[in-house]
Amino acid sequence: MSGEFVRITPPEQVYGESNLLQSQLDLLTILKQYQEYEALRKLELLTKIEVKKKVAELKEDLDLLNKLLPESKLEVEKEKEAQLIKEIVAEVQKEVKIETLKEKRAEELRKAKLLKAALKRKEEERRREEEAKKALERKAKEQIREQARKEALERQKQEAVAQPKSLSLDQELAEIKKKLSRLH
Repeated sequence: MSGEFVRITPPEQVYGESNLLQSQLDLLTILKQYQEYEALRKLELLTKIEVKKKVAELKEDLDLLNKLLPESKLEVEKEKEAQLIKEIVAEVQKEVKIETLKEKRAEELRKAKLLKAALKRKEEERRREEEAKKALERKAKEQIREQARKEALERQKQEAVAQPKSLSLDQELAEIKKKLSRLH
């Protein structure tokens, strides 16, 4: 086979160059989008890892908090109250022989009121302890969420600063677009 030369007319040459430049422009655009995708995937992975770490730390903190807070003494207190009631009943039975029915009834009412007041105080103390514990847990969760949000924002800022490659792609895209406009 011998070499043959084919003459290309200027319009054909311009058409060929514009198609070549358009192809280059498309390739650079695809490359830029792929790089952005990779950066977002890396950010997603890092964020998932951070969230997992924070959840583990939160679990450890909550376990520590549960260990540090006093345990509920409700059952022990109920037993003591039952014992106290038994003692009171025994005293009342002794006094029944001495006192009249009216005095006995008045004494029992007084003791019942005292018991009710004591039970209310105990219940109020238990409720306050539970509320304090819940408040501490909410505060710890809020602090962890705020810290995770701050760290995510900081990573985004760092990645935004670390994207000089996309600037060079943008510059290449602009140059190719200028060449295309000159050809037309």
